[in-house]
Amino acid sequence: MLSLDSPAVERIRRHDRDRFLATLFAPAAHRPALWALLAFNLEVARVRETVTQPMLGQIRLAWWREAVAEAYGDGPVRRHEVATPLAEAIRAHAIRRERLDALIDGRERDLDPTPPATMDELLAYAEATSTRLIEAQLDVLGADSAVAGPAGIAWALIGLMRAVPFHAASYRSWIPDDVAGEAGLGADARFAPS
Repeated sequence: MLSLDSPAVERIRRHDRDRFLATLFAPAAHRPALWALLAFNLEVARVRETVTQPMLGQIRLAWWREAVAEAYGDGPVRRHEVATPLAEAIRAHAIRRERLDALIDGRERDLDPTPPATMDELLAYAEATSTRLIEAQLDVLGADSAVAGPAGIAWALIGLMRAVPFHAASYRSWIPDDVAGEAGLGADARFAPS
């Protein structure tokens, strides 16, 4: 299991500070499993920024699919600073597999440089990534996941709004085409200096 002084938890603290701080309100016995989920989320969320080509991102996401599949099997799991504690968390807390599979599938969208076509597409992305992560965390806590949907979508949209400067620096926009069209923003206007 992950400990507070492990490198993976330090990366969460640095790159996903809000979620890290939220874990401190959980019972101490559950925190290592929550950190394992957040470390996994950070690994798959950062795939786009760590590869030079979408195909390499696909390969990295496939590696994570295999690691998750191993965690749900009866055999050994790969030795990795995040995959191993994730497998321990899965086995100790009965985290539902479909949540983690959906999260990885949702992160495939990150490899596409084009903005979402519709607001519905953006909301589906938010649900696949952020909502599924919250549901997995609630599995660890043994809590009802009824509020995960709205909370996850809100968390994802706020995160995307906060990351506008980061995405704009790489000429990437998460403003759906239908929303941009209603606002009269063409593709070039999304990145034009004011």
